[in-house]
Amino acid sequence: MATQIQSSTLVHTRKRNIKRHSSFVQKSVQYGFRILGSISPKITGKLGAELWFSPRRYIPTPSEQIFLDNAEEKFYFTVKGKRVVIYAWGYGPSVLLMHGWGGRAGQMAQFVKPLLEKGFSVVCFDAPAHGNSDGEQTNIIEMGEIIEFIAEREQGLHAVIAHSFGAMAASHAFKKGVNLEQAVFISPAVSVQFMMDLFRKQLGAEDAVLPFLKKAIESKFPFFGPEFWHDFDLDNNAADFTFPGLIISDSHDVYVPASQLHSLSEKWEGAKVHTTHGLGHHKILKMDEVTEKAVGYLNLPTRLERAHNH
Repeated sequence: MATQIQSSTLVHTRKRNIKRHSSFVQKSVQYGFRILGSISPKITGKLGAELWFSPRRYIPTPSEQIFLDNAEEKFYFTVKGKRVVIYAWGYGPSVLLMHGWGGRAGQMAQFVKPLLEKGFSVVCFDAPAHGNSDGEQTNIIEMGEIIEFIAEREQGLHAVIAHSFGAMAASHAFKKGVNLEQAVFISPAVSVQFMMDLFRKQLGAEDAVLPFLKKAIESKFPFFGPEFWHDFDLDNNAADFTFPGLIISDSHDVYVPASQLHSLSEKWEGAKVHTTHGLGHHKILKMDEVTEKAVGYLNLPTRLERAHNH
């Protein structure tokens, strides 16, 4: 018992230290951006754009890594010179699990077993610069290309369960021609401009930096230009979705305002909404209630459902 208490204390102490370190780093970055922004807004904007495309990498936890190592199949795809790790399980209509910005495939592990038990096959991947995949930077275009590759390899996707920015990346793939029967979006990122506003606050960048920051980001997407800030918005694209879906969100999610979720549900014909309370943006992925709701929403094609039930 003493050993268990000591181990628990060490874990909580480590988490507190990590939070303190993250807070110190963020305050240091904000201070640096305020100083540099007052000297050269243009240089500061370019530096901010580099950070915009550079997610913080979280490696899989030991239990997540064991789970991924035991995937029935592991294969790879290279996008812009970066090797992406893809994991797969089972046989049947394919369900893609899509993590968010700064996330990892292992975060979606709790969905795999119930999906397999229901008769689906499951695919997930670590996006570039995430988890076990290569790279230091990535973007929505690259993530969309990976989804397109998986859809082609699987000879079509039946459904997607996507968290946060993963929903926006999946939406871009739908726009490019990936077809679905159903989708579940958990705490979906809806507005690129809102993401930019949060990012600028995190950087502590002054107003004078914003036009240079946006221009530097737009330069990475020459085919879109200023339209970049609207073309990827989830609610704009949802009007063209030809499949029904479930939106799961939390009332305490500071990253996804209720007004944006309302806009998404209004424009997505056939979408249902399930709201949790007190879970926030990340804890929501760990809750059995959410796993059961997401998996329970998905249905096998009728002929396969009959066969699976017998």
